[in-house]
Amino acid sequence: MVMVDFAPTLVLLGPQIIVRGEVSLPAGTVVTVQIKPFSDLDDYLSIVNEHAEPLDEVLMEGEIEVDENGEFGPVVFKREVPNPDKRFRIEASIDPRVQSQDVQELLGSAGENIADSTGMVSLTEGEKEVVLIRKYTDVMTDDEDGSGTLDPIPFVSEEHEGGISSDGP
Repeated sequence: MVMVDFAPTLVLLGPQIIVRGEVSLPAGTVVTVQIKPFSDLDDYLSIVNEHAEPLDEVLMEGEIEVDENGEFGPVVFKREVPNPDKRFRIEASIDPRVQSQDVQELLGSAGENIADSTGMVSLTEGEKEVVLIRKYTDVMTDDEDGSGTLDPIPFVSEEHEGGISSDGP
């Protein structure tokens, strides 16, 4: 069994959304970053108090490989695509199904070797259960979050208690 320590962070720098981080997996591990919008009906409080989920639509996606130091990124997106007047979620994930053979041998082809890791999520695909690691952070409109910070914002996992804004947990 393997415990995965996954620590993505976000920096909002003017019109740029920058995701980078560290993970306790070997070089070549693929980290996927997705940006998903919230419904226009979801207001600031419902999102930061975790009463709203983003839509299934993926506005943007990027993949990056982990380097020999266990670091990944930066993955850079332009804020114009997720409109600065909209709220959205940025998710970073490690899916064993898209990894190299070496990484799959460590994690299991369906993540069956992952244990005791923050951000573990079980999905059912057909009749097969798949375990992946996923963390996220929610970003509010420019008016609500001050349009940027140089301080890295940590991602949280689904078992996180309490709200998060772009100012951190």
